[in-house]
Amino acid sequence: GTVYVGGNFTWIGGQARNYIAAIDAGNGQILSWNPNAGNTINAIAINSGTVYVGGNFTWIGGQARNYIAAIDATTGQALAWNPNVNNYVKAISINGGIVFIGGGLTSIGGQERNRIAAIDEMTGQVMPWNPGANASIYSISVKEGAVYAGGAFTWIGGAARNRIAAIDAVTGQALTWNPDANNTIYTIVVKEGTVYVGGNFTWIGGQPRNYIAAIDAVTGQALTWNPNANNNV
Repeated sequence: GTVYVGGNFTWIGGQARNYIAAIDAGNGQILSWNPNAGNTINAIAINSGTVYVGGNFTWIGGQARNYIAAIDATTGQALAWNPNVNNYVKAISINGGIVFIGGGLTSIGGQERNRIAAIDEMTGQVMPWNPGANASIYSISVKEGAVYAGGAFTWIGGAARNRIAAIDAVTGQALTWNPDANNTIYTIVVKEGTVYVGGNFTWIGGQPRNYIAAIDAVTGQALTWNPNANNNV
């Protein structure tokens, strides 16, 4: 019954809220929940009463937190969970007790991780999983043992992959799936065997597609679905 939103706002629904807010899903009213972030929120994921957030902030929920934090869904206070990332976080996806993140980071918890990492959902410790992208990650979606990542990279998981890739959730190696986009991917959603993507591309999965496409999750080929947007998605 609650819609959690993040962005670059400082006012929403007639209330002062810095970059993050909770809205009643029925009537659209702003709820009292107020973590009061110090800068932009780029990503939100929710699990078991905890709101995981990533962005450009170094303060949220009454505590110093560098670019990623876990917020109590009731009180709005930052929890002890604190991975301590060194640069912005753009993407968060939770699966099987693991918080997968992507962005511009190059270190987390004092360990080197290039733009993508996995964090223990309970302890906040960085995990050994380490695909190592060569440029920013903007979106992550996890499905059936694969971590689908989109961004500006051309190398990830030990292989050449242009802006989009599927990574083994255990080994961190790139899978053979390779839609090969010709420009940046900003968003990914995986559902029922289809990978929906939006971005700045005009070619993906072996076909011309303007800024939005549906990709077969097995073959990596573009499906016939083609909304044909006229600018970035």
